Amino acid sequence: MQRVQRSQPGLPTFPGRETHRLNLSLRRAAVAALVVLAAVLFGGGAAQAAVLVSNIGQTALDGGDLVVSPRQHLAQGFTTGSSPVTLTSIEIRLDAAAAMALPPTVTVHRGAETGPQLASLTGPANIATAGTTNVTFTAASPLLTPATTYFVVLQHTVANSIEAKITESDDEDGATGWSIADAVTARPGGTGSFTDQAVALLIRVNGTVGATPTVPGPPESLTATVGDTVVVLNWDEPGIDGGTAITRYEYRHAAATTWTPVGRTARSVRVTGLTNGTQYASEVRAVNSVGAGPAATAMLAPISCGVPSLTGRRQIWSETLTVEEYRNHNNIVLLYGFSFSLVDREGKEEQIAYGELPARTFTVS
Repeated sequence: MQRVQRSQPGLPTFPGRETHRLNLSLRRAAVAALVVLAAVLFGGGAAQAAVLVSNIGQTALDGGDLVVSPRQHLAQGFTTGSSPVTLTSIEIRLDAAAAMALPPTVTVHRGAETGPQLASLTGPANIATAGTTNVTFTAASPLLTPATTYFVVLQHTVANSIEAKITESDDEDGATGWSIADAVTARPGGTGSFTDQAVALLIRVNGTVGATPTVPGPPESLTATVGDTVVVLNWDEPGIDGGTAITRYEYRHAAATTWTPVGRTARSVRVTGLTNGTQYASEVRAVNSVGAGPAATAMLAPISCGVPSLTGRRQIWSETLTVEEYRNHNNIVLLYGFSFSLVDREGKEEQIAYGELPARTFTVS
């Protein structure tokens, strides 16, 4: 017997309608399955913060807390794994003697305790109660470079007593290749060298794995030393390297369209052939595998080193010739400079000449 498909009143009947419905249902089910799979694999399309490295679950030493005060800086190092990540927060186990309005300030530095500052973290408005707690300091999503050591630096800004919990145990949790240094370093008074304390702070570093690198930030602390038709530029590496290593630096003067490259370890450059008295805008920028970052700029004007005639001057009490060395960050002498001053009998000093010397040995006539 042949089965006859009957339609509902008012609806037309199409051949194969049931088959189309079945195919549509299967397609919808497949799409739904893919959405679920994507959510499982990729957190619903958005990267999820995860523990990158932690020792915060280890047992803290009894009676061995380190005091964090304006007279003490503590720096705990950690090393990243093989993939670039975005730093979202750092948790630190602290012990407050009483509730306080302002927790310690926390910064993150690359390469050394006093290295370029990657970020200043934001802590809670207060620590509401006394006792031991994990205090979370959030970051504005800076990128961490693979296989690089960073330092979490604590400094307390108020007089309230607060201590950082410590451990002798190794890191216990996190992504592959990440580690926490075995010992925190400290410097009394916030100056001088950091020294090893033989124990580690209890911390947890959180972030998202698989971040996309960006261009680096501008070089820091750009300065210019001028001489006779010459200028020496000095700079520090950027605090933000974009999540991948800096490959070189570049510089240019005035409105030049061409950038001149220098090595990735360069921190200074000597430029000759400039015009005395002419104002120059000198720019230096960092470059990584993504591209060139924004430039740091210094305004300068080379000067003549000619010594004016002293004819007609009277009552000169003393004359002083000062010679200085200008060195780069590797302690290599880039140029020598001089200044010549006169002091009259009334004690008034006047610098009448200054400039660049061609060598350390010279003749005054």
